Amino acid sequence: MTTAIGFKDTDRKTSELLEDILHSIKGEHITLRDLLAMMGESGLLLLCAFLSLPFLFPVSIPGVSTVFGAGIVLISAAITVNRLPWLPQKVADRRLESGKLRPVLQRGVTFLRRIDRFF
Repeated sequence: MTTAIGFKDTDRKTSELLEDILHSIKGEHITLRDLLAMMGESGLLLLCAFLSLPFLFPVSIPGVSTVFGAGIVLISAAITVNRLPWLPQKVADRRLESGKLRPVLQRGVTFLRRIDRFF
């Protein structure tokens, strides 16, 4: 008999999480810090997945593996200690335009819904 692992913080699909974030964005701007807090661990894991994409190509650009690998290590350390990754205040408090962010999140929801059936 097999039992599921049962992660406590991944009980929702990431597409559902992105859709909730999409509907909860009010106003003209949102800070990167607020967006990361809303995304939680699922968002950080999704970011790690995107950062690992350049490693799938047979030809590498010099320096990319160091920068992206360091990003993956720092994000995974933050997940391990159950905290948001540290970002300089200037970066974390950077304001993102909601009008430009909404279409990106909508495309993310559409893409994740397509691959949800495989997971």
